[in-house]
Amino acid sequence: MQRRLKKKEQVIITISFEYEKMNEVMKILKSFSADFVSQDFQSLCSMSFQVTKDDSENLVTQLSPFLKSIDL
Repeated sequence: MQRRLKKKEQVIITISFEYEKMNEVMKILKSFSADFVSQDFQSLCSMSFQVTKDDSENLVTQLSPFLKSIDL
């Protein structure tokens, strides 16, 4: 008998933040095993990544203090 694994629904989130907040942001993203879609590290950094829908609300809550903007 073949077992099927349920694939969790993913969402893409785009954030922007000041370069000085990079360490804090990256630690949080790493703890959620985010899959990076795109990155741009200038004085104002922007990043798109993919996480499970179940994790997205908690992730956004943890990132919010460090962000300039967020698009879900």
